[in-house]
Amino acid sequence: MGKQQFKTLEFPILSILSHKEYIIVSGGISTENSTQNKIVVYHKNTILDQPLYVLKTGKDLIQNLSSNGNTDLISCTSGRFCIIFSVDNDKHSLTEVSRFVTDTDAQNANIFNSKGNVLITGGDDTNIKVWDVTEQEKGIIVKKNKEISYHTDKILHLDISVDDTLVCSASSDNTCGIFEIQTGNLLKRLSFSEDTLNTNLKFSYCFFARDEKYMYTIQNPNVEKENSYLTQWKIEDNYEPEKTIELNKKAITAACLNDEGLFMGIGTEDGCNKIINTRHFEIDCGIQIHNTAVESVNFINDSRALASVSRDNSFYFLANVRPEGSFSKISKMWVAAMFIIYFLMFIYEKLSPLWK
Repeated sequence: MGKQQFKTLEFPILSILSHKEYIIVSGGISTENSTQNKIVVYHKNTILDQPLYVLKTGKDLIQNLSSNGNTDLISCTSGRFCIIFSVDNDKHSLTEVSRFVTDTDAQNANIFNSKGNVLITGGDDTNIKVWDVTEQEKGIIVKKNKEISYHTDKILHLDISVDDTLVCSASSDNTCGIFEIQTGNLLKRLSFSEDTLNTNLKFSYCFFARDEKYMYTIQNPNVEKENSYLTQWKIEDNYEPEKTIELNKKAITAACLNDEGLFMGIGTEDGCNKIINTRHFEIDCGIQIHNTAVESVNFINDSRALASVSRDNSFYFLANVRPEGSFSKISKMWVAAMFIIYFLMFIYEKLSPLWK
């Protein structure tokens, strides 16, 4: 998918997920108007064609699609419920395998650990909940392990560290906390000094870098007509802020980090999507394409494109200008050629005495 491409559906799209060979989108209008509520499954190579599978979800308005890529389980939210689907790779279909109440009002974030045996959720009731997920003969069993009570306002976003030991949470109470999953203890509260950044900002998204050296947070303004920012925190320096850049003139409404941690995708309140190179800590590319706020973003096709969806019934694919970073395919081919030449020279040097 080398060029920007655009697709519209017949319903508002609220979430998009790249899962193995599939691109999955979900959305609808409301729990009252249930005829338009759907989950649609495409093959990643034929997303502009007809879908492989369509699931009408009735009164469930599905949002926050999430998976860890290592199992065939997909979690999502519908109001105060968390729903887990199992992917049938032969039929390209989804089957509901678990449904449970996670929040008193609305669940805003849900994420599996790398093994898929722990699910962490957060929402409007301000508490982080850790769930054990096990597969038994009678199906998928979900049991609450613990609650972490820390925030005083709704939780907006969660992420789990690469080694599955920590969870970070961004909240409307203007704080971002890092907690030990096993104990629930607070490890660190991220904060800015007054001369570092405008403190009239709320943490809206948080990510652990895949190299385990950094964390990233996105801060949105608490008031209109203020900028949004991205900050890099150095873990070995006790999570001290190292760099901050301006992202947009309006709030960030969607964000994701690719599997390698080299690129971050964002969507904005004014319908833009942008790709940030985390190594150079700069915006690589972006475009304003949607008529309404971006609801969800996800990298697809080995991070060659950033997909964004919106309530304007559309999803759009922004081509990544350097999907493999500065170390491009040409660079890799050059290194491979040099290695082959060196290997042949080595063999020649070792065997040439035998030929004399």
